[in-house]
Amino acid sequence: LNFSRTRNEVTATTGGPISIATVSGAPPQVREGEPLGVFFGTYFARNDDGSLLLTEDGLPQQERGDALAGTVQRDGDGQPTGDPLRRVIGDPNPDYLLGIGTDLQYKQFSFSMLWESVQGFDVFDADKRTRQGVGVGRLAEQELSGELPRGYISSIYPIQEFRMEDGSFVKLREVSLGYTFPELFKGVKNFTVALKGRNLISIDNFFSYDPETNAGGQSNLLRAVNFGNVPIPRTFILSLSANF
Repeated sequence: LNFSRTRNEVTATTGGPISIATVSGAPPQVREGEPLGVFFGTYFARNDDGSLLLTEDGLPQQERGDALAGTVQRDGDGQPTGDPLRRVIGDPNPDYLLGIGTDLQYKQFSFSMLWESVQGFDVFDADKRTRQGVGVGRLAEQELSGELPRGYISSIYPIQEFRMEDGSFVKLREVSLGYTFPELFKGVKNFTVALKGRNLISIDNFFSYDPETNAGGQSNLLRAVNFGNVPIPRTFILSLSANF
């Protein structure tokens, strides 16, 4: 059993917040007083009770106001007015990482299993917007079927908060079952046959395919961005080994 957690904070920058360049539309920044690489972008306008502030047609809208002061503004009808506002909308840094593994042996049988969990981090799911925009995805289907009002996808398209997803997951990382023949043939000892599986189960609420993803590769700054990434595959391995 292993457990780890890391906390970081940007203590100073030169010239204010530093935006990290990306073609995915993600808004990661280096900001004083915040963890490294937080997502700083446009967000939904909401009522005092936290519900979405909708237009007369029932469409969500982005929050607006005085961009320099960072204050919200409303017109006479109670609708957002002014420039689009931005704030921290997500954090790619997980709250903690947890691993649970076991390695058992009974006579000639062996069994091992490893579970991994990463909890409390956000993913900027650029694919989520891309698919809805071309009519492929749950929200697009709901608009076409009339479950959502006409123009729903268009209304949320520029709102970056719409693309934020909880990336928390629990994965069955590996399972292995093996059997060892003490002496199968003369001169051949410890002949072992094992069947292994990797990434067999993922328990998550991620909108797209796999929350364990990053369009920035191993970058320390651009993290937890899903943009055309291939999901981690589920693999099966038959292993044969022996001593001669």
